[in-house]
Amino acid sequence: MIGAYRVRCALAGDLLAVMGVLSERRSTPERPLAPVMVEDRHRAMWARMMSTADLTVYLAECDGEPIGTLHYARSASCYKVQLLSHKRHASDGAHALDASLGFRAEAEGFRLYLDGAMGDDP
Repeated sequence: MIGAYRVRCALAGDLLAVMGVLSERRSTPERPLAPVMVEDRHRAMWARMMSTADLTVYLAECDGEPIGTLHYARSASCYKVQLLSHKRHASDGAHALDASLGFRAEAEGFRLYLDGAMGDDP
């Protein structure tokens, strides 16, 4: 069953959720996650982002779990928004959500981890 997706404006208290999404942190029974380390510089940057009038950060959630983040750049005269989504989301409804928002699949990407710490995506 596909979970309930929603996209909302990120709030000041969402820094940990956004950092977790950006670091591609996923918990599994075999590999529980250590807490995300938030430094003062992260808090300062997040505070600046939250106080910037023409910047809105969005947080996508599935069943209340953060799964994605983005900010729109139309007001900065950008002409294109690109979305990267892991291939595992082809069957869980995320790609269907992306398509419903107007995104089109156009490319296939590749990744090589050099430090070995993040390899073997499930």
